[in-house]
Amino acid sequence: SSLGTPFLASSDRSKILSEDAPQQFASPFVLEHMTLPKQLVEICQIFQSKEHNYKERSSALLKLCLLDLSHLNHKDPNTLLAMQILDYIYANYADLSLTNQTIAEHFGYHPYYISDIVKQITGKSLHQHLIEHRLSIAMDLLTATDYDIKTISWKTGFNSVSYFLNVFNNKFNMSPKEYKQELKKEIKNNSE
Repeated sequence: SSLGTPFLASSDRSKILSEDAPQQFASPFVLEHMTLPKQLVEICQIFQSKEHNYKERSSALLKLCLLDLSHLNHKDPNTLLAMQILDYIYANYADLSLTNQTIAEHFGYHPYYISDIVKQITGKSLHQHLIEHRLSIAMDLLTATDYDIKTISWKTGFNSVSYFLNVFNNKFNMSPKEYKQELKKEIKNNSE
């Protein structure tokens, strides 16, 4: 499964079956007292795979799962709104018109208000979440496909290739092309 998979809708969280979970999550207590988002299974798979950036990717997903679980434990309206906003971002990241303004319009709030709520709950701005999620998907596409940079830029919601390259370089201190070359080297070294 891909990191691009949005969090499960609240109604779908309870449908997770125990056979989807790794053995360490199969205790009766865990299964009885909490529903495990599929992301926990995905985190374990990513971490066990030891693939490129596995620590960073599993850490980021774990933080999102913890935020999701905190919503289940705390019925705070701000936490609920932040979760809905993040779910919306993860489901619509490829939309070129997705901005703080369009997200705010979708939820019926002022852009500053929703950005403040998300930052208050998660410690990151709405824009940071959007960019980081788009970059995560871009890394997946660079890893798993032969798409060119322009296609990856478009598929991940960046308005221009130059903006995508700039954001990627600033975050990872390398270009997407260099990232792909490093990944190929790492795969070659691991196979020898």
